[in-house]
Amino acid sequence: MFEYMTVQEASTKWNISEQRVQTLCSENGIEGIVHLSRVA
Repeated sequence: MFEYMTVQEASTKWNISEQRVQTLCSENGIEGIVHLSRVA
């Protein structure tokens, strides 16, 4: 099972903005990222 964190959790943990986390995700700037949608 994967361990994961939300954008909000990453933002707080890394002391960067949520927008910056999202940008890093979209630019593959975070190793091992897996995109999960909240849409059910």
